[in-house]
Amino acid sequence: MFTKLLGITEVQKEIPIEQIVRIHTDNRIENLKRSKGDNWRNNFLLYEILTENIRNTNSTIVDKYGHPIGFVPSYDTKEMYDKRVDIIHTINESNHYRYLSGNMEDIIHHIESTHKSIGKGNEEYER
Repeated sequence: MFTKLLGITEVQKEIPIEQIVRIHTDNRIENLKRSKGDNWRNNFLLYEILTENIRNTNSTIVDKYGHPIGFVPSYDTKEMYDKRVDIIHTINESNHYRYLSGNMEDIIHHIESTHKSIGKGNEEYER
């Protein structure tokens, strides 16, 4: 009812993910830094964000690469933990997952350029 009122439609099919970008913005950085997304810090933060938003907790046990290897039973269940780990694994395996650090204009330009290079985003965005 409210979704129609707000103009939101639901789609009951898989939607391809074209880009997964973790960004760190700092307008003092002159040169954009690009790196793979699968690293200790990104893995830890990805697990923390998924846990915090889904379960309202953020405790975990990680290996030396930041990959989650366990959960705190009083906060979580094995089933929910396994689902989050599957999501993280899928993201890490994606060729479209990367980390960007830099000033806002460079990050926006890079994301827009990548979007256009994969055949999407021919429209201009108002900023």
